[in-house]
Amino acid sequence: MFAFPNFRQQLEIMNVKQKTLRLLGNAFGEIELLKDLRFRTTINTDLGSVDYNAFNSSLYGTAGSPGPNIPSAAHNSNDYVSWLSENILTYKYKISDHSLDFLAGYSAQKYSRNFRNINGSVFPNDNIPWIAGAATTTGSTNNNAWDIASMFGRINYDFKGKYILSANIRRDGSSRFGKNKKYGVFPSVSAGWIISDEAFFPKSDNFNFLKLRGGYGVTGNNNIGDYTQTSLLGQTNYVFSGALAQGLSITTLGNPDLTWETSRQADIGLELNILKSRVSVTYDYYNKITDGMLYQINIPYASGYSSIKYNVGKFKMWGHEIQVNTTNLTGELKWNSGFNISFNDNEVLALQGNTPIGGTATYNDYNRTEVGRRIGELWGYVFDGIYMNQAEFDSQPKHATSAVGTARMKDLNGDGKIDGNDKTFLGNPNPKFLFGLTNDFRYKKFDFSIAVSGQIGNKIMNTNMQNLQNLDGIFNVERRMVNRWRSEENPGDGTVPRTLSNTTELYRLGNSNWVFSGNYLAIRNIAAGYTFDVKQKYFKSARLFASVNQAYVFTKYPGQNPEANDSRDNQTTAGQDNGSYPVPRTISIGANINF
Repeated sequence: MFAFPNFRQQLEIMNVKQKTLRLLGNAFGEIELLKDLRFRTTINTDLGSVDYNAFNSSLYGTAGSPGPNIPSAAHNSNDYVSWLSENILTYKYKISDHSLDFLAGYSAQKYSRNFRNINGSVFPNDNIPWIAGAATTTGSTNNNAWDIASMFGRINYDFKGKYILSANIRRDGSSRFGKNKKYGVFPSVSAGWIISDEAFFPKSDNFNFLKLRGGYGVTGNNNIGDYTQTSLLGQTNYVFSGALAQGLSITTLGNPDLTWETSRQADIGLELNILKSRVSVTYDYYNKITDGMLYQINIPYASGYSSIKYNVGKFKMWGHEIQVNTTNLTGELKWNSGFNISFNDNEVLALQGNTPIGGTATYNDYNRTEVGRRIGELWGYVFDGIYMNQAEFDSQPKHATSAVGTARMKDLNGDGKIDGNDKTFLGNPNPKFLFGLTNDFRYKKFDFSIAVSGQIGNKIMNTNMQNLQNLDGIFNVERRMVNRWRSEENPGDGTVPRTLSNTTELYRLGNSNWVFSGNYLAIRNIAAGYTFDVKQKYFKSARLFASVNQAYVFTKYPGQNPEANDSRDNQTTAGQDNGSYPVPRTISIGANINF
């Protein structure tokens, strides 16, 4: 008989205590050295400390390891210091219709952290929730730091307010790169021309503003982690004169040639106002080439190591972005609208050794980046049904684990068997376009607004299926799993395999069954309010309002969230949903009071 824990026991299943301290500070000084020549210095600091203690009682369980378990405890603490110093010299000069603005500066930034961790296990019972009561303890420390130093300059030029030119250059040095490739130089230039201010431009209320602008620049990225440029040592035991001795060996292979990832981007844009400025349109086109992407690549185990950080590949990204704002009604009923849409795409131009990134491991490797295709496309098998009977099994290509009643994948390379060589691209995780629309209404003291947004053309791989369709697992499964194959006389619906031991692996690998359209239209916000004029000495006005955020999402995606992206900013593993939490619907009622 299983006894459910009482309320107090439930609270004590996992006892967690955490203390956090954070101090932010800044100071600055500014002096005018000469007329229009100023010097400004600033210092910003961020100091923090975290102390964490947790005790997991015998009732505590995790995914794949439900309780009861032997009690355990953990303690970790870390302290960090971050500071930024900036020193800037500016000078402004104007003569007649010409204006010049000069800036030169130097900045330095440093971050350092000290981390300590202790784990305790093999507690005799739940009565002593402290690491001191553990029979076995292990611990570790980890210190890391990085810094960056920069020199930069800028010149702005303006003639009559209609010709605008800006030029920038900066030189950055990062501790994350080797001494020979520590620094990078990043210039940029931009220009603007207000055509509607020219004498030749036809003056009209229906077309009263036109501006053309463009720019080109180089930027750098150093987000690759700390100490990647040098090999790291760790304690290693070895035998010397027949006895065990302590020594050191390289645990992580460094790359002294690692350097900045650079992106060169060209932009061109247009701004125009028509119909007495009741309609404004903004258009932008960008074309970006990223070279030397910072990435961890796998290397042959014969080297003694599994991976190394490297500058790999060349990528092209481009897109069109359009924004339209309109004033639809201006009378007693006012109505304003805003619409934006963006079309973005990318292509892999080159990779180190022309070797694809990703898509090589058996499990949890659902994206592949390959030359000539897009970054991080979804990758896996193409589901082809079930071996419904012995005759079908005998006549079809098979996997090493296949049997009558198991899942069948397509033999794409035609070699008569199903293995990793039959994986293929299953979809693009990047939408063809994203859009948004807002509408604001005002009538006397009433106001109402609604905002919607969405995306079209992307695919999502719902990797929850590795559990929800795992017939040999310990978790709940999809309801349709009841339609599984049981025998040739009772074959189910032809989409769910049998549960025979050692035959279900192929069904649990990434395949087209997991891929769905990520199209959606979301009503982001609906808000309504009424403003009262309050004729009081201490109050000017009051507004009562009600709003709903994430009011509704129209989508055919069966998962919790069509905006899922477990890997966040890592584009090489985009489009995966392994349980991303949905955006909650929030209803708010409140008042704004102006004093």
